[in-house]
Amino acid sequence: MHLDNMHPKIDHLVINGTKTDNADLIADSFNNYFLNIANDLAIKLQDSPCSFEDYLPPSNLNSMGLTLTTPEEIMITGKNFKKTY
Repeated sequence: MHLDNMHPKIDHLVINGTKTDNADLIADSFNNYFLNIANDLAIKLQDSPCSFEDYLPPSNLNSMGLTLTTPEEIMITGKNFKKTY
């Protein structure tokens, strides 16, 4: 490994027991690793006896959330009401 301006340069890697300096092979190996890592880890996970809901706090049925609106949104909504007179 060479150090140039504090940035390490990789001269070679050992891939499947074989030393290589082929940039395409190194890039493909990194791509395959990151492509498969999530699936490889998922296979190793055991099923949890708990549901994700077990980790959530109890629901508060007496609350609601509101978001801000604009005068334009109110005008558009009002225009879309069906007239019933």
